[in-house]
Amino acid sequence: MIDNIPSSSTGGDVPAKVMKCRRYQRTMTSVVSLYRKFISYACREGIRPALIQVMHWLYWNAHIYRLRFHIITILAIIASMIAARRPRTQRQVVFVSDRLQIRPIKLAYALKEAGWQVILLHRGVPTFDASRYFAEIHQYWNPWEALWLAAKYTPIVYHVFSSWNFFVAAIFMRHKPGKIVFDNADLLTGMVREEILRRYPQQAELEQYCYANAEGLCCRDLRTQYLKRHLRYHLPKRILFPEYCWPAEKFQRAPKLTDGIHVVYAGNLELDPDSPVGYQYELAALLSQNRIHFHIYPPFPQHAVDLRLNMSRYLATCGNPDFVHIHDTIPPDSLAEELSKYHYGILISTKKVDYGNDHNTYYQHAADYFVAAKIFDYMDARLFTFTQNGRFLRFILEKHHNGKVVRCLEDIVIHCKHTSFTIPTIPQAYQLLTNIGRLTEFYMSLTRQ
Repeated sequence: MIDNIPSSSTGGDVPAKVMKCRRYQRTMTSVVSLYRKFISYACREGIRPALIQVMHWLYWNAHIYRLRFHIITILAIIASMIAARRPRTQRQVVFVSDRLQIRPIKLAYALKEAGWQVILLHRGVPTFDASRYFAEIHQYWNPWEALWLAAKYTPIVYHVFSSWNFFVAAIFMRHKPGKIVFDNADLLTGMVREEILRRYPQQAELEQYCYANAEGLCCRDLRTQYLKRHLRYHLPKRILFPEYCWPAEKFQRAPKLTDGIHVVYAGNLELDPDSPVGYQYELAALLSQNRIHFHIYPPFPQHAVDLRLNMSRYLATCGNPDFVHIHDTIPPDSLAEELSKYHYGILISTKKVDYGNDHNTYYQHAADYFVAAKIFDYMDARLFTFTQNGRFLRFILEKHHNGKVVRCLEDIVIHCKHTSFTIPTIPQAYQLLTNIGRLTEFYMSLTRQ
């Protein structure tokens, strides 16, 4: 029967315009591939031949595109139900991530060092060699294919990473192939302004669904505390696990530059100079006027192109472009090594250097719970960090003298010019490998619930 499956994914009464659409062709190719895999999988797992025959007939007689998509959804759900009843594979975890950022990379590295096998399911194309961190890598095109791929494995947990898009995570919560750990990069509920949330319909509701239905939460900062204390959410078991710092042997640090003072910022930025959060322009002018070098590493290649154009126009009247350097995008696992030649790192959010009411994305109280991954990149690079007055950020930096709170952009210049630079140290408590045992114990504790 498997040999008789048609090789074409088109056919039926699909309109000609849809047939020519690349997205349709790619999706249907994925649908056919997923269907073939299900039939093989069903035969191996002993599903009754009658059920296979029914699914076979339904699929190849569902000529309408939307109905075919619903059929493939059913296949993924059945595979997930089967996976949930199978014995677990010890010391194995499956990572599911639409965008492969630094957090899953660091966690995979540490888990591998601890003797665990990490499987990666991802959607976006990595900008680095991911095979160095993961035992297996598989790409999916839609949430249901992600669920199907996940059901091939029986790990201790499925660790699902999300950021402003919770469709994949919500499907895993609804049709669980096993225990689910939810890892949210940026909490929306109670933190992001309503006018911003309206641009992302249903995402806040899906986020809340994920928090309510996961077996465990892996939290990069304290924002879930706001859900519990102020919004009275009943949350599952949690672990506070920031990105932490790479081990010393992971990369070679470059010698510090000696041709002046060098300040650097790496991460998301605002391209509009008139925006309240577009502080990079004013800071570039201020630093360059004082002959302090300012380096910027945008997260996307196109941002680097646009920022160079905008910055050259801005500095034409109020700064010295010789001291402002906009670099190409760097892969996330190479960022700390690249930054290590500089002296100071920047971690602020607005021209007023606070999370005040002029921040166009987050409410002011977000500052007390928030911590950015780049704070550990800066530590890895031995940078002294300037940050705004956030409670958790202040605790991490000032406890070990790795940074200070600034009240305005001018404070950065004053410190750079009048305080001698000393290389920060990384305390043992902030080391990634020191803490990975807490995460593996957290995984195992979920299996005992």
